[in-house]
Amino acid sequence: MVHFIRTVLAILFLFIFNDVSFARQDDKPFRMHKLNIIWQKVRSKMSTQKLESLKHALTQQDAKELKWKELKAHGGDASGEQEAKLRRNLFQILDKYAFGHLVEGHQKLSEPGVEDNTVREEGMFNNKKLHQLWDVAEKQGKFDNEEMDDLKTEFKHHQGKIEEYNMLLKILQEQHDISDNSINIHERMNENQIDKLKDELKDKYSEMNKHYAELKEKITGEKDKSQFKDYRVVELWERALEKNFSEFELQSIKDELKHFDHKISKHEHFKKQVEKTERMLKAGEKVDHQTHKNAIKKAKEHGRYVKKLHSTLLDRVSHRNEL
Repeated sequence: MVHFIRTVLAILFLFIFNDVSFARQDDKPFRMHKLNIIWQKVRSKMSTQKLESLKHALTQQDAKELKWKELKAHGGDASGEQEAKLRRNLFQILDKYAFGHLVEGHQKLSEPGVEDNTVREEGMFNNKKLHQLWDVAEKQGKFDNEEMDDLKTEFKHHQGKIEEYNMLLKILQEQHDISDNSINIHERMNENQIDKLKDELKDKYSEMNKHYAELKEKITGEKDKSQFKDYRVVELWERALEKNFSEFELQSIKDELKHFDHKISKHEHFKKQVEKTERMLKAGEKVDHQTHKNAIKKAKEHGRYVKKLHSTLLDRVSHRNEL
């Protein structure tokens, strides 16, 4: 009898373990982290049949993006055309399955100027800074028609980078609103997933910043110097510029953002310090445990402060009080 119970428990354990393993595998079925993030967000909103179809489309996208990464690592796709094509394909997949709203400002396939890679004339580009730079290029008159066409393609590539970045940033920001009792609890990411998403956003911001600086130098001859380091601070500043703030208000916001940027740098410093000592501990190296504990404490304190300050500043630049 005892042997029978043990056998049943063993089978039950294996069943539960396999079920959990399958669930974890289903949480992250792709190699590209951003595709897993999208998958986690949308999979509960679809029927089983549509979900399988979406998974198939994203699996193909996953393979193409991995192949592109390898190509890029070996110096390929210098023009960025293949990257832009992959990005457009991802946006088209989201459009097809009615999740195009995740990408703010993205033109759907049915809208003019998508398939032929032209730009809508009214509004030209969604990003204010990019649109202003395009206006400069047009008014200068130093580029001939062929050069302007090539430049327009580069600008469209940059617009795509911004749209993809904003999509991931929006998903990260939504994580703050998911509580234990939220109906979107299934969309909540664990700490490791959030850290990976933040790292991906930092990489994308750095890449965008570099590409914009190249565009600006090509058009104006000036080198672009960003006044803020962190992508969250830049995003807040760009939001503030789009609002009808006075010069005095903008200067006040800029000062606050500089303080925020500094606090983020401090938080990153303590996080790196903790990561370093944890690596040393795992390697069996000697570590001052009190220093390690203090770093953990400071990293947590700064993390809470940064999160709270980000929420406060986001509210301020998003909702201007009209006099």
